[in-house]
Amino acid sequence: MTRGLRLLCYALLAFGLAVALYSAALRVEADAASRNAMVLVDWRELNQLEDPTPSHVTVKGNVYIEHRTFGDQRLITNRGLHHVAWDVLGFIPGATISYGEETVGDLLNQGILSPAGVSTTSPTYVVSDSKYQDDIARGAKRHDFPTELENGKLLVEVPTGGDGATAQPLCWRSDVIALAKSKNVPLLLRPSGTQFYGPGGLEETLRFCSGQRLVLFQGTQVPGFPYNVKAVADILKQQRQVYGWVEFDDQDGGGELANRVVPYVARVHSITSDEMEKYTVESATARYQLALNERGIRVLFLRPFTSLGVNNLTAGGDAQAIAEHGFRDNLAALNSTYFMSIGKMIADSGFTIGTPQAFHHPPGWLLPVRAVAISLATIAGALLLIGVLVPTLTQRWVNVLLILGVLASLGAAAVHSLYSVVLLATGIIFPTLGFWCAMLLYQRHAGDKPTSAPARLGWALLGLVCATAVSALGGLLIHGGMWDVRSLLHIDQYRGVTIALALPVLLAAAYTWQSETLQEAWDSARGELAGFWQRFTTLWLAPIRYGDIAVLLLAVGALGIVLLRSGNEGPVGVIGAEGSLRSMLSHALAVRPRTKELLGHPLLVAFLVSLPWRSRLSLLFALGGILGQVSVLNTFEHLHTPLLITVHRVGLGLLIGLITGALLGAVALALGGALERKNGAATEGGATETAA
Repeated sequence: MTRGLRLLCYALLAFGLAVALYSAALRVEADAASRNAMVLVDWRELNQLEDPTPSHVTVKGNVYIEHRTFGDQRLITNRGLHHVAWDVLGFIPGATISYGEETVGDLLNQGILSPAGVSTTSPTYVVSDSKYQDDIARGAKRHDFPTELENGKLLVEVPTGGDGATAQPLCWRSDVIALAKSKNVPLLLRPSGTQFYGPGGLEETLRFCSGQRLVLFQGTQVPGFPYNVKAVADILKQQRQVYGWVEFDDQDGGGELANRVVPYVARVHSITSDEMEKYTVESATARYQLALNERGIRVLFLRPFTSLGVNNLTAGGDAQAIAEHGFRDNLAALNSTYFMSIGKMIADSGFTIGTPQAFHHPPGWLLPVRAVAISLATIAGALLLIGVLVPTLTQRWVNVLLILGVLASLGAAAVHSLYSVVLLATGIIFPTLGFWCAMLLYQRHAGDKPTSAPARLGWALLGLVCATAVSALGGLLIHGGMWDVRSLLHIDQYRGVTIALALPVLLAAAYTWQSETLQEAWDSARGELAGFWQRFTTLWLAPIRYGDIAVLLLAVGALGIVLLRSGNEGPVGVIGAEGSLRSMLSHALAVRPRTKELLGHPLLVAFLVSLPWRSRLSLLFALGGILGQVSVLNTFEHLHTPLLITVHRVGLGLLIGLITGALLGAVALALGGALERKNGAATEGGATETAA
């Protein structure tokens, strides 16, 4: 590559970086402008905090098990929230009660409905408490359930549906709504996603909730799914309401509805009732804090602790106090601490409790400009990488590639799918380029030094900094070039994460596989590394050894685990030791660096230091090192994470990697010196024996 072409590539990289940084600055402003967080508290579980009748508590060791009767549940639900629940709720000023439609099963448990005992095609129920007859009549009409008055009693015939008649939503209770209003507590009604709506019933249901800024649906699907989601979206837009989209939820139609109402979407995070059994106040608060600060969550859906569960959370830890003062008193104290902790966490994180604000979108003029700029920078990175991997490529081919790249950059501004391909190429090119830049820098300045020379460690550490800077440059290009409201809401994501993770590793593996000859791959006279194709063909034609098979199986297995763990919901979870490390780092640091970087950075240093060893260990170090660089870029691909947190995370990972890399590199230098002395002694011994 000529000097002029290299300078052109640097200029294109600088232009792309400048545009990406400007776009990234707007992203930071978008995060700063959306600092309202809404807190929803589940009505039914909050309602369980006050028990108007004595509870029987069994003490087994330090675990307290409450035995409640059917009558307790009926009394609690009919009497409504008592002072304990209101006191607990008061620890989060501005919190909203979330009240979902009562199902037939709920109303049966409350004694409001009872089986009618009549012969019909579907289960029929009679309203036992006339106080709720009007509520149920209105709900039955909305859901198109047949009704009939018999001796002044309302009969309701409920279709079974997929989950049975008792699971079908029926109505909201007017006394619950009135109770919340009397306490001046905001109330959010949650319509149910069900197939049973009469003519105009869906519209009537949504109009009934029109006074609330946020709409959050309950059940396994959104209303109108699968054929009428557009109508629901149109109504929400007309009513200027924000759709609450639950994170990690498989609610059918949720993604389609979010896609239709952008930007009026707020992501919701909740901990299920079953999960709450496994949490402490501290761990539950930490989970919500992570969601709020790092994943763009703006609605926290809280469920109080309704049982002590496996955490043995007691009032002062005194079993006798629990037995004497009651299970509910202990839960009141526990939840007071919990809600106080959540309120403090929200304030400390710089958020205000209120209605979520829509994220800002980048200005329209910026979109085509950044598409061209990021594409040109990617082409420049590709040319630089090709210059390293294929140093014998003729100038004619380089010019052809440059022209094609410019045309592709212009097309990326108009064709979104082409721009997506460019961004995928960015994710592959820059970690690979960073890895090769580290090798070039190291071999150019330390390749001719003794195996145990301390300067080797210094240049290896500089190589790590260089590689990380190049990988982070690619990450900034992707982040600045792709962010918009849809990506902040996790509707659109970076596509091709698995490919972008695997290809750099495969390229590095092919080049470094015959690691015994890596030291000879450096041509000190020409100041360049051996070409990729030269080393690949040598590998391809080399005989297969048993050691090759063992290393191949080990490398494929490790790469497979990494690929399966990519994403938040991969099939392979976190192992125990890693979980402990993550927990320790989360408590010690404001932002936890990623594990692949914590392992990969020191391994990259070890790889560079070990090049003179001519050992297979260098290959394993190289694979770990390139994974660390891929992880750096992948961190920037998490577009829903605030950019400042991403930069903080990558910076901390590099700092820790430099420290651990210096330690591991020092050990590698000592081992290299020992190997050098051993080989020198063996050489001298062989020479003496020959002379004799």
